[in-house]
Amino acid sequence: MAVLSEMRKTAGLYDGVLDAEGAIGMVGREWRRRGCPIHSQWELNLGEPIYLEGSFPSQYRQLERLRSTQYTFPQGDLRMHFYYLDEAGCTGCDLNNGEQPTFVLGGISVRDEGWNRTQQDLAEIVGAYFGGNVPDDFELHANELLSPNGEGPFQGHERAARNALALQVLGLLESRRHDVHLIALDKARIANSGAIDGLGYDCKIPYLVWYDYLVTYINWFVKEKLGRSARGMIILDAKPEFLENIEQITSARRFQGTTASRVKWVVEFSYPVDSRKNPMVQLSDLIVFCSKKFLEVEEGYRPNWSDQAKQFFAKCYDLIDSRFQRKGIVERDGRAFRQLNEYLETIRALPVGQWRRRYEL
Repeated sequence: MAVLSEMRKTAGLYDGVLDAEGAIGMVGREWRRRGCPIHSQWELNLGEPIYLEGSFPSQYRQLERLRSTQYTFPQGDLRMHFYYLDEAGCTGCDLNNGEQPTFVLGGISVRDEGWNRTQQDLAEIVGAYFGGNVPDDFELHANELLSPNGEGPFQGHERAARNALALQVLGLLESRRHDVHLIALDKARIANSGAIDGLGYDCKIPYLVWYDYLVTYINWFVKEKLGRSARGMIILDAKPEFLENIEQITSARRFQGTTASRVKWVVEFSYPVDSRKNPMVQLSDLIVFCSKKFLEVEEGYRPNWSDQAKQFFAKCYDLIDSRFQRKGIVERDGRAFRQLNEYLETIRALPVGQWRRRYEL
């Protein structure tokens, strides 16, 4: 049996077993003291994680029973995939903000071995844009890059050049084969929808309902599309006003409800140390910013924008949309979540059909 590597420990996996509440320390120390270094998760040969629960003697008996059955135990390291989350159009509980009629939450996913190469490619693109003279402490912020006249390091730069930079950066999604996870809603639809009881949070707050959904999506994607040796880590830009709610949702999804319904394939939730300097957060910021602009056009909120502006954001969204691995909602199983699944479909903001043809893409 393989002992977990240091990388996997820092990613949130430990050489102990999880008890019923997800506690690691005491149980892990007990296994190590008795000379039994094991994985935090044993897996079925079909890839389903199994959590050993209860006291150490109970866990030991469970392990002995598993050894005598058809279960197989994984060898080697897990492959980590990092899922960055950023938002655009967040107005908290205000659903009637005319300047921010839509809300988008999402970002880029990165394999553990792919982070450095993407960072290098992004730095080369930015360096070429500035002719090798990148401003000190440069950070790529979509609202500065794509404001009408340019702001911050882009102030006074030609719009055509800035648009070209945005498209080149978004081109990294295809060249580096990064998937995009993203969901958008129309605030008018959420305002006109009824409440849902039993969720543990206010489903009228866009950030919370979409965060809860993306946990569902990412857990599904890792399990169904990446293979039994893959695990996901969600890295989200901190929102102090929602911190307590996010922790409650995360805890509920991991440790409450039936065992089958709990999140098992996302092993950690974290915040970047300095989110604005993180290139993956900056790329995610550009993704959600451009998606929000395009979907506002498609939802009819920007009739007075120029055709050039509409065409540009359609090109941006084309690059983003091509990296979606699923267009439909990932539904939560069980009758208790039927109303939630219908609610998510109702409030979504989506492009109007045949949109690529309309924009001649």
